[in-house]
Amino acid sequence: MTRVITDVEAFLRWFGGVNGRTLRDIGGLPAAALSWRPPHGEGEDAWTVGELVDHIAAARSFFVNTVAGGDWVMREVSRPADIAQCTGLLETSFAAIATTLREAGDGALGRRCPSLENPEVTLAGWRLLMMMAEHEVHHRSQIMTYAGLNRWPVAQIFNRSYEEVVRLTDRGPAGG
Repeated sequence: MTRVITDVEAFLRWFGGVNGRTLRDIGGLPAAALSWRPPHGEGEDAWTVGELVDHIAAARSFFVNTVAGGDWVMREVSRPADIAQCTGLLETSFAAIATTLREAGDGALGRRCPSLENPEVTLAGWRLLMMMAEHEVHHRSQIMTYAGLNRWPVAQIFNRSYEEVVRLTDRGPAGG
């Protein structure tokens, strides 16, 4: 199988963009967002924004430490007290995973890592990094859905709305 990610530095440049969008989205939330909880659900489906941000940061090390040759270990939660602590936590976790991946080197990307459910089933390190990124985007989307429901600021992923793109192209959707 061909590796999708073959270079730690290239991955970190790309994931730095994912991290930057997460920082932007979380940093744009009002203070009230930190403790807002959905009115229904339980467990992860009813976590506060602060709990979700902490989970994103913890999951980064969960995946990266495994890629670097460690075990699947989830750290204790830190319960950020404000939005600034949330963004600080994300910045710190990005720096930590960058250091860990650089120390592990490009070879870790092809290393076979035991799956969480069954150690006899293995996944390539690069695949675990893609899973980490998808996990982050999933929870960032969850938080932005909460923002929309609460009329908090929702940043456009590439700083343009659909309506703005249509206006800038001076034509409507194809076939419309």
